[in-house]
Amino acid sequence: MIKDFGNKYQDIKIEDNKIVDSKIANELTQYCTNKMLHFIKQDLESIGVKMDVW
Repeated sequence: MIKDFGNKYQDIKIEDNKIVDSKIANELTQYCTNKMLHFIKQDLESIGVKMDVW
């Protein structure tokens, strides 16, 4: 997941395992949330639940 995102943000600075740029942190959170929702949607559809609202 992070690898896809990484090309845009190769210069993220990490200090004590914290992302120091809050704008990048927010974008990363949004990116991961969207990815997780995508996989949840796939899982639900695989058992026959249709997700038309996505």
